[in-house]
Amino acid sequence: MLECLVALLMLSGILLVLNGLIKHVHRTELLVSRYHDREWEVGCIQLENELEGLTLIKIEPHRIVLENEKKEEIKIERSNSTVKKNYNSGYQPLFTKVKSFNCKEKLGSVEFWLTFYDGTTKIGNWIIE
Repeated sequence: MLECLVALLMLSGILLVLNGLIKHVHRTELLVSRYHDREWEVGCIQLENELEGLTLIKIEPHRIVLENEKKEEIKIERSNSTVKKNYNSGYQPLFTKVKSFNCKEKLGSVEFWLTFYDGTTKIGNWIIE
């Protein structure tokens, strides 16, 4: 009889610990998804500001090539796990923890897809003026 009570006590303790872990994982998952949403929104605003005043030269499957008023080539591309604006004197990171970056021209705009390492995919559209 005592063994049954001890077993029940242990089982309830294990279930309480598992319940806490499951809730913690769920909260962590929500925080990560909010992080990507926030990074996406900030990155898109930053990208829009970075592209202002630049001229589109060409679009490749994984790269957008632009030119500034000094005729210097500027590229938006993924390097390591970061999508960056690369120019002759350095780079400006736009999005981090990116697994893939794809883009294509579509009816006067550039459509681009980012897939983050957690599997989240975001789609953006830059209207060419």
